[in-house]
This record gives sequence, structure tokens and C-alpha cells, in this order.
Amino acid sequence: MALLTLSEVTQPLRVYRETTPAPKRVPAAAKSAGSQIAAAARYRRELQLRMPPLLDGWDVTGAIVGSDSDKLHGGLYDWSMCDDGSLAVATGCAAGQGMAAAFAATFLIGALRCHASYQLSAPELMGRLNGNLWMGSTGDQFASLVYARVCPGDSQIALSHAGRIHCLLAGPDGAAWLEASQTEPLGTEPESSFQQRFVRVTQKSLLVLAAVPETVRSTAWQQSLGDIVQRRQAGLPSPLANCLVTELESSASTDLTGFSLLVFQRL
Repeated sequence: MALLTLSEVTQPLRVYRETTPAPKRVPAAAKSAGSQIAAAARYRRELQLRMPPLLDGWDVTGAIVGSDSDKLHGGLYDWSMCDDGSLAVATGCAAGQGMAAAFAATFLIGALRCHASYQLSAPELMGRLNGNLWMGSTGDQFASLVYARVCPGDSQIALSHAGRIHCLLAGPDGAAWLEASQTEPLGTEPESSFQQRFVRVTQKSLLVLAAVPETVRSTAWQQSLGDIVQRRQAGLPSPLANCLVTELESSASTDLTGFSLLVFQRL
């Protein structure tokens, strides 16, 4: 085999080197945005109450689907003890997604805690929340919410709601969804009136109040939640709300992030 000299090579020599691809750099702005979202989600988790309230004759708990993740949502629940010894509770879901929904939910929790110290009926407090949300936005922030008052030793719960709120009453004889009149969400009009209704919860029974995100169009979750309550009612460990949310999330075929509920069990 003939050997070529360098002078006889007509094509330039190509030098090959084995190189390691440089790692892709994440823009500083993206890193900053991601850390801010994670911090906002962490703040939302810290804002939600964890310890159940102490109310004679009742076990009250709340939970939100997806509350342990870094995904922002508009779900909320809250409670506080009133000067007369009654318990003020609320659950709801701010419209929208992401940061905007999380900000609206945080705003509502702050307003709830401010107004709960006054002796207001459920419709009166709903009216104030509606005005707060209307005044604090440019007409594009809405929320579904239910507010309730319950007294120690009493079997009745007084409540008022706005938007997509559902009530499930379960007892030894079974579980059934209570009919609720369809109303506009909070923030729709500056002057809105709200109705009050009373729900009686007998001993060994429970009431579930659920607020549904506007992104959830399917109603399959109602059947799932009703089946879970009816099947597990006697054997659900405490806290009840967390157990229901965990089972509902695992059985749901759609994303229920932000789905919020309160559970009242009469002891």
C-alpha cells in the first residue's frame, strides 16, 4: 500500500476531538421565578391552619387537594373562635389559576380573620367579603365560598354561600347531597345579598362542605366523594378531611388541585 506524503494530500486535514457537551444553562430569571413560586406555595401552606379547633361536641377539620405540592392554587379554608364561644369556619376556592388565584385566596383568608372577630351573621359576613373582593380588584377576581357558624353542643350549623359550593350530609342511614341554590361567586357585583340556611347534623353524622375550582367541569368527583364517605364513614381516621382528600385525589380522573373541603362530625 502506497503512503501519501503531506504534500500529496489535496483535502485539508480535519482534527477530531472528543468533547463533552456543555450543560444547558438555566436563565437567572427562570431560576428566580421558580424560587419565588416555590416560596409563595410554601407561604400558602404555612398560612393554612393545621390544628383542628376545639369545640365541644364537634370534630372539625379542613383540607385542600394539592396543598402539599409547590403548585399554586386558589383553595382555602379557615376557622376562628368567636367571643360568644361559637366557631366561625369557611372554605372556598378563588377563581383562576397560579399566582393570581393564590393571591386572591390569601386576601380572602386575611379578610375572614379580620371580620370573624365581629358578631356578624353568616349573610352579613359574606356581604363584607364580597365588598372587599370587589374593591380590591379590577372586576376580574371571583371566588366560591361558604361561611358557617356553629355553637358548642348545638346540632345546627348556620351557613351562607356563593358560587360552586356543595354540601354532603352523611349518617348511619346513608349519604346524600343537599340541594343548594346556584348563586353568583363573590366579587361579581358590589352589592349582593346572601341567604342563610340551617343544616342539622345528628350525632354520629357528618357534614361535608366542598368548594370546587372553576377548572373542574366534570361532576364525577361527587359520586366518588359520596361513595368514599358512605363506605368509610365509620372507619375514617382523624383528621377526616385529610383522609377524604387523599382518597378522592387517588380515585379522580381529573386534576382537582385547589378543591377544598370542611368536614363537621357530630360526636
